Amino acid sequence: MPGEIAIAAESTNWLINSPVSMMDWGSQKAQQAAQRAADTLNHFLEQREQQDYRFDADSSISEEVKRKTLEDRQRPGMSLHQYGFRYPVAFAEYEQAKDRIVVGAFVVPQNSLHTGKIDAESCIGLMRDFRDQLIIMGTTKDGVPQDAIEWFSHSGHYQISPMPPNFAIDLAQHIVTLIILDDYPNYTDPKMRCEQPLFPLIGSPVSILAKGK
Repeated sequence: MPGEIAIAAESTNWLINSPVSMMDWGSQKAQQAAQRAADTLNHFLEQREQQDYRFDADSSISEEVKRKTLEDRQRPGMSLHQYGFRYPVAFAEYEQAKDRIVVGAFVVPQNSLHTGKIDAESCIGLMRDFRDQLIIMGTTKDGVPQDAIEWFSHSGHYQISPMPPNFAIDLAQHIVTLIILDDYPNYTDPKMRCEQPLFPLIGSPVSILAKGK
């Protein structure tokens, strides 16, 4: 009947009255940002692969066009550091044992014209490509990535308790970016892992862990 209000079922009533933590909220937004970065990189990789296949198979494409294309690829911001890979899925999660937030992606080599290698050099290049697409909003005056602040903040001003002092810097110091490199997505025992602190953004060391080491 019009105007009648349904009584909430046990399941929907629980959902309505169970709050979401800021960690849950922020991790979800960080995961979405990581997946957007992975999707963008996959698009660039597919475009490059298709272009090179055309250059290899179509004899009607002039050498001048090929030369100009290769020159354009050398321009800053026009190419990735690593080709021959794919990013199947991205993720973000809180690792309680290490008290850190991990934002990363699985990466697998593609059997193609540019088949990628599972080695430290590739892992470092993949990290650079991933971070270039992940961190897009610039930094604060303290060098904290604005993206991290956006992930772990409300859209409005409501909050139960005041933020701790130096919240943004402390938060960024507890976030790492992670690339897991293997022949298939393998979180527990991958052939290669490389991770890098989110803050400071420039000059952060990349830690490499290869299987068996």
